[in-house]
Amino acid sequence: MNLIVNYGNTHSLIHKLEREKKRAEDALEEQDFRDLVDALFNFSITAFHIKDWLISDNGINSVEIHEFMNGVPVLQACRDICNANKHYEITRYDPGNISISSVVTELLEVIPTDDGGVDLYGKSDICVSVSGEDYRLVGFMERVIEVWKQYHQDKGI
Repeated sequence: MNLIVNYGNTHSLIHKLEREKKRAEDALEEQDFRDLVDALFNFSITAFHIKDWLISDNGINSVEIHEFMNGVPVLQACRDICNANKHYEITRYDPGNISISSVVTELLEVIPTDDGGVDLYGKSDICVSVSGEDYRLVGFMERVIEVWKQYHQDKGI
């Protein structure tokens, strides 16, 4: 059996990005970090590979699209998230200035510990720091979608 998955065009992929953002929003609401990480990874793969579709289906010059993406830190972050997970370590290029961490967004409970410290419990989110700018996960996703939509508009695609 052959399985062919065809999204049709880059606009379909942008819609897929929006669905992944919705999955991330739902995972945040449920505080399901496994689904949240899956949504980030799936989102990043799709966002990074839109370039391939632009080259193949829209005749965009590969040098031009790579230069564009190299100038947009959130797209570099998507590239690095893909490649770090695919290859375990980025060795073929210098990755962008990106870090991903968990952050407490709403403090629900503070419990003193026996050693005089405290344990904090609350709602959490993922923070994506890109070139010194911090994004909560959904904000990061919104920014990537905005960049790709603007690119399409600018190119008349």
